Amino acid sequence: MTATSGTIIQGPPPADLMTILGYINHVWSQLDGLVSGALYSLMSVDPIEFGVIVGRLETQAKVGKMLKILRHRRDKPRIAVVISMKGELEELRPLRNAVTHGYYLGHTASDEYLWTLTADHIISEAAASANELFVAEPNDLASHGLRVGVLAQCIIDNFDGAKLSELLNLPTRVRLTAPVAPPQGKAQKRP
Repeated sequence: MTATSGTIIQGPPPADLMTILGYINHVWSQLDGLVSGALYSLMSVDPIEFGVIVGRLETQAKVGKMLKILRHRRDKPRIAVVISMKGELEELRPLRNAVTHGYYLGHTASDEYLWTLTADHIISEAAASANELFVAEPNDLASHGLRVGVLAQCIIDNFDGAKLSELLNLPTRVRLTAPVAPPQGKAQKRP
């Protein structure tokens, strides 16, 4: 990533950016499912009960729990894998958060895409406080997606495939919702 000094071109994100952002979102969701499966593979628990316990725990937190279990079991080969994954996740997290939760500001003529996170501020005595700016070029975004894919492959290569499948291939169904009720009150006549 580079620091930009160019003029920001505002407007909706270009189609190619939307495609790579969709890819990044997809590989992160796949990684999260595989990390859940890997953590599940280390435990002896019903898969539904596992889901209730783990709930919406973030990927990094699940990796931290995996590391604790593996250290408890003195599983040195997988400890090394998970420590490496944990470091990579920490490096990837800021850009992932920017493109997932950030406000898209626009792009520059030199193909730098800009986001700001309104919850992350830079506060120092040396300058005025400001929102943090994230700048990414197309190759940064593509590399990011590939690096997440490598982490997913690490899970597949180092954890019990049958147990991964057991959690990830539970029966599924669509959640039914109640039909939307019409608004209450008197209808207004048009003049």
